[in-house]
Amino acid sequence: MDVQSLPTDNLYKFITIFCIALIFSSAYSFVNVYETYSKNYQVNLINIMELEAKPNLNDLDKKKLNHYQEKLKIVVLDKESLMNICLSTLVISLFGAFLGFLAWRKNLQVHLDLKIKYETELLKFQVDTANKQINKD
Repeated sequence: MDVQSLPTDNLYKFITIFCIALIFSSAYSFVNVYETYSKNYQVNLINIMELEAKPNLNDLDKKKLNHYQEKLKIVVLDKESLMNICLSTLVISLFGAFLGFLAWRKNLQVHLDLKIKYETELLKFQVDTANKQINKD
């Protein structure tokens, strides 16, 4: 699709198209955040379990264990906040796309439909008038 042919002739279409693009990007971000969270959570959990399985922990192992436990807490908090941001963006963009479409329909399309209806009626009238002129002669 050519970028110059995008329907940005009025603000309502632009808002709707922008929000639809935002829907896709926020949905992708939501999935990406969840996959990254799952991977990081599993890696940290495995490291914690390996260190806890050791019978005698030296100071270095205790520090590693503490580090992985803190990292696990951070991963969980990051997941919650990032997924909430993605979900909020998704909901706002759905709402924006819906409102943009409604505004376009109400403020523009109704008038264009009426214009087409009147032009069609005018053409029918002109054809009928022309046919009467032809039949008269």
